Amino acid sequence: WGKKASMILETARVKIANSIKASNLESIVFTSGGTEANNLAILGIAKQCKKRQHIIISSVEHSSINKPIKFLEANGWEITRLPVNYQGRINPLDLKAAIKENTVLISIIYGQSEVGTIQPIRELCQIAKSYDILFHTDAAQAIGKLAISVQDLNIDLLSFSAHKIYGIQGVGALYIRPGIKVHP
Repeated sequence: WGKKASMILETARVKIANSIKASNLESIVFTSGGTEANNLAILGIAKQCKKRQHIIISSVEHSSINKPIKFLEANGWEITRLPVNYQGRINPLDLKAAIKENTVLISIIYGQSEVGTIQPIRELCQIAKSYDILFHTDAAQAIGKLAISVQDLNIDLLSFSAHKIYGIQGVGALYIRPGIKVHP
């Protein structure tokens, strides 16, 4: 039974890696859902910092991003919430202007579930990379609906939930780019 379960799990890992064009299977970490994947991304990066830093998110993030961010904020972290335009889209120039010397993470939702806005992820990732800042995206609403390549987009962390792509409830995953450490 164990070998069969392991084979099913590894088959799922291969399918996920292929669907987001991840070259390393070990980059896919299974979680109990999208919420845990988002928490692991946000808090896993924050825990490795020796002192409180700065994180940038959008003003239209899912509660699974907002809750760990509020926890960090209550514990002295500096948080910037980027505004969106009338279409729910972030202006990349606003992101650029919000970056500080101590910015350690930018987390922007890929596709917003309530209004359907797709963020300009490629451009936002390019800005993050030009400042050597980690970039996370909650892709729960985009995976399986849009072509996503973590390699082409240069995404460091990408989270999603299985039930959004016809998988079972209670399963999610976090893609972690090789070389990036995330504390449990």
